[in-house]
Amino acid sequence: MGYVRLLDPDGEFVAEVPLAADGAFTFYPTPGQWTLRLLAPGGLRADRTVSAEAGMVTEVELTL
Repeated sequence: MGYVRLLDPDGEFVAEVPLAADGAFTFYPTPGQWTLRLLAPGGLRADRTVSAEAGMVTEVELTL
């Protein structure tokens, strides 16, 4: 099991959620640029910058 962190444009921690059994996760950020950080067992990590827009759903695939 792993976690996904939401980081603001300055790289500051905002929130963290655990991954569901199927690897899904959900955040409800305000519009803007964000970084998603996937943290997995064994110290594995992957970052992805995404843009959130008001009223839009953004699907993101993170891979290690």
